[in-house]
This record gives sequence, C-alpha cells and structure tokens, in this order.
Amino acid sequence: MGTRREFLGGVGRGMLVASVGLGTALDMGLAPAWAGDDGDGDGRVTFGGLEPLVGQMQETPVDRLLPALVGKLNAGTELKTLVAAAALANARTFGGEDYIGFHALMALAPAYHMARQMPEDRRALPVLKVLYRNTSRIQEHGGRPSEVLRAVRPGALSAGRDPGEALREAVRRRDMGEAEATFAAIAAGSPDDAFNSLLVAVEDDTEVHRVVLPYRAWELLDVVGKEQAHAMLRQSVRYCVKSERARRHGAEDDEVRSLLPRLFDQHHLPRTSPGTARPGDAWVASMCETLFTSSDKTRSNYIHSWWRIRKQITLAASVVQASTITPSRSYLTRSRRRPFSQLIVRSTTQRTFPRPLPCGVFLLAICGSIPSHRSSALVPSLS
Repeated sequence: MGTRREFLGGVGRGMLVASVGLGTALDMGLAPAWAGDDGDGDGRVTFGGLEPLVGQMQETPVDRLLPALVGKLNAGTELKTLVAAAALANARTFGGEDYIGFHALMALAPAYHMARQMPEDRRALPVLKVLYRNTSRIQEHGGRPSEVLRAVRPGALSAGRDPGEALREAVRRRDMGEAEATFAAIAAGSPDDAFNSLLVAVEDDTEVHRVVLPYRAWELLDVVGKEQAHAMLRQSVRYCVKSERARRHGAEDDEVRSLLPRLFDQHHLPRTSPGTARPGDAWVASMCETLFTSSDKTRSNYIHSWWRIRKQITLAASVVQASTITPSRSYLTRSRRRPFSQLIVRSTTQRTFPRPLPCGVFLLAICGSIPSHRSSALVPSLS
C-alpha cells in the first residue's frame, strides 16, 4: 500500500485531470500512461487479480491443463472466472491477429451459454473444450514471449471531431500506432462510447470476421468486466488495420465505402417506425433469390430500396433469418453449395454457403438481429 503522501498526490492529480481534460493532462504528463489495462514496467499488459489465472491459461502444458482446471473448479473457482481468464489470455496473446486464436475467443461466449443450460454435473464440458483449444493455440503461437498486446499511450483527440471518424481515418491510413493511440484515448471514457466509436471503423468493410469480432468481444465484457473493455475491444482495432494492409484498394474493392453512405442518404435512412403489413412467403422467397444471385452492388441497392418502404412493411428479423434456414429454402441453399478445398476453407459456414454470404452479417445487422450499438436490448447478458 502507498504512503499517505502518495495517496494525496494521486487525489490531487485526479482533480487536476478532471478540470483540464484528458488531452491536456496527457500533454502535461498528469494522466496515466496506459489506458484500459494495468501494465508492468516493461509495457506488458496485466490484469490485476486475475493475472495469476491468466498466466496459468498461457503457460500450463496442454496435457495437464484440464486436470488443473477441474481442480480449480472443485476448489471453488467459478466457471465464469475461468472463461474470463481464458478470454484475457487470448486477447493479450493474439490481439485479434491470429485466425485460429480469434475463433477460439469467439467460441467462449457460446460455450458459456451452453454450459449454463446443462445439468450441474456436465456444465463445465463445453467450456473446458474451448479452454483446451485456447491454451493449445496460445502455446503454438509461442506463449508469453509472443504476446501481441502491449501497454499503449493514449493519443490526443481533436476537439469537435467525432472520435469514431478519427479512428476510422487512422485505420484507413493503416497506421497501427496511431489507431491504437486514438482508441486508447477513446477507451479512457465509457465502454459504451468506445464500442460505438469502434463500430465506425469496423463498418468500413463487410468482411465477416471484421464485423463479428467486436460483438463477440463486447459480449464477453459481461464475463471479464467492463474495466477490461479496452483490452477486449482493441483487438478489433488491430484486426481492422491488418485487414487494411492486406486488402487491395482499387475502385471496386473500396466501392462499399461510397455506395452504402450514398444509399443511406438516397433512401433517407435509418427509419425506426415500421408499419403493420407482412410481406408474405412469396416476397421472402423473391428477396432471398435476389440476394443469392445478384452482384454486391445490385444486392445493396435492393436491400436499401426495401428498407425505404419499410414504413409500409414490417419485416421481422426472424423472417429474414428463417428464409435461410427453413426447409422451404433448404433446396435453394443446397443447390448453390460450392466444393471447397480444405486448404482454402476459411470457416465452417463457407463450406455450405456461397462466399461472400449473401444473407449474412450485413443483412442481419440492418434488420436488427445484430445491434448497431450497445444500448440495444438484443445484446444478451452473460452475467
């Protein structure tokens, strides 16, 4: 514990930071050097009281991991705590940059959901499977020496400018340092603001992992705690920057960045007051056929045209989802399957659906199944 002098000094600095603002405080050297995460002297991100268990998730040999975790459970450690430690170990090791790694992260929340619905004597099984996969991949990646996330100094946010747009511009410039510093400054505020600002950069492209990763990370905040919002969400910042570096930037590749804003303006979107009429099965079948067979540009125009007349037509998200999974659509789905070599398969979904998905994350998002911000009641709680 610190001395009385250190305590009073911290109180004084906190009052001064509150009065002059974060940006000025950073320039004066008064604000903490790291945003969101604790860190040790060499810039390594640490996680307070969970750190011993996080380290165990990284370092325990996989052939001894499950007995060790079962021993923790028998000694009284909650399953939720193990999931939290695994999520933080994953974030610190991979930083959203390892394909198998972030799939293990995204599997944690569903596994925990399943566990809570299972009988007590088998409740840990779905979680233990993902924890094993998580630690195995961490050690294949190189363990602690290969950690991607390091403590980051927050940048300065420009007054009067939307922080999400500032983050998006840093991502577009493919500047990892600037993007990380900008997001660290944003994350010094509320987790909700950090998440909403992050989505501005995420929504710059429709690639499925870019879209899903922040929602899975946000969902896990109910497990790891909102104080870890920066560590969990900055994975998406890094994913977006790496994605920008890897992608082509021709007119066709970047078309979505001009097309979607133009369509939103053209059709005066978004609107929030649907009508009462239902479209019927024939309309749903026609809509799905269009989505399966059209080009990206035609598909986007069609979706936004539908959204424009949504004031007269109520289309529940469940109707759109059902159109891709009900027996009436199963024939059309199967008829468009493509044979994929296991060497190029990027996800289980793409083994049975065309790529890119014509009725995937983007459509579900605009229909409301995937919330556009944290305040939506559609976000389930894992607590």
